[in-house]
Amino acid sequence: SGSGLLARDAEPRAGGASYSREAKDEYSKLNLTGKVRLYRDTVVQYGALAPSLGVLQPSSTRLFSQGFEGTQITSKAFDKLTLSAGRLDKVRQRDSTDYQDISIAYASGQYSKTSDGNKFNFAALDYQFSRELSLSYNYGELENVYGQHYVGLKAKVPMGPGNVVADARLFSSRDIG
Repeated sequence: SGSGLLARDAEPRAGGASYSREAKDEYSKLNLTGKVRLYRDTVVQYGALAPSLGVLQPSSTRLFSQGFEGTQITSKAFDKLTLSAGRLDKVRQRDSTDYQDISIAYASGQYSKTSDGNKFNFAALDYQFSRELSLSYNYGELENVYGQHYVGLKAKVPMGPGNVVADARLFSSRDIG
């Protein structure tokens, strides 16, 4: 209980005492996403999403992964270039069965526990120079809380029986709330 692995009961104990917060015996989740293909290789998705971006990585370290609810558009209409943009309205944590307003993780103490942004907006460009070299740029913004830029460079060079892999990342964040 309380490990982030399983949902916990929120039922009050007998006599109106505080909640037991014990792990539930069973629970499940259902994710639904609508998808529409537009011009060429452009897709719009609405519903349950788990975008993997430099500025946003859903946690998948437990039985159920973290998920988001919102809208995303992705275009691969240009050779070697992928464009993505979207807005996430809600988050469902790994140990929860319901969606809640998006907020920040405040382990560092930088933000108060009431720093809810309500919306996470993002845009991403990924350019594949070759199979061995790619460049990414992302911008993410939790409304009224923070904005973050991300630049990533990935390279793979064949060497001997394997490959040498380089992965360089630069983040720049600012407080906007």
